[in-house]
Amino acid sequence: MIKLIKEAKKGDKDSLMELLSRFKPLIKKYSNELKYEEAETDLIISFITIIKTLKIKEIDHEGQAINYIYVSLKHKKIDLFRKHVQGVQEECEINLDIVADKSIPEKEDKILTKNYQHC
Repeated sequence: MIKLIKEAKKGDKDSLMELLSRFKPLIKKYSNELKYEEAETDLIISFITIIKTLKIKEIDHEGQAINYIYVSLKHKKIDLFRKHVQGVQEECEINLDIVADKSIPEKEDKILTKNYQHC
């Protein structure tokens, strides 16, 4: 695995794809836990970044490399969960505030305007 990581860091796409296929079950599991449409893509991008930035000189053995990748992906999953949940909550709060305000004519236009301001 360390050889694959070294080759992937040098830009070898086949090595990167082999690493990705080995971690695909974990990426699938985490994307299912996140429950939003682009989760798998976000995790794959993160995986590639993890591989590219991994300091291979600090890795003594294969198990250490695997553990580093697992922990890094887990932390990214947590970050994505926080980002996704917080974004959904903010959108709902904005919509509810506007809908509840009876003094606003043409509420639909205001709802769309508010949503686009936060995107």
